[in-house]
Amino acid sequence: MDEDRKELLKQLDNLKKQLKEAEEIIDILQRENDDLGEKSWLEMSVMIWLLKK
Repeated sequence: MDEDRKELLKQLDNLKKQLKEAEEIIDILQRENDDLGEKSWLEMSVMIWLLKK
């Protein structure tokens, strides 16, 4: 029983590490997505400004 508990705790620890890594990847992707959104908005603004000239 004690061995099973140790194995489950080890698996839980590994899952926590994987979750932390996944959250870090999500944060990076969200920042990249935000950057792309800002660039797209800026590009559209410039295009509209050029069309109005």
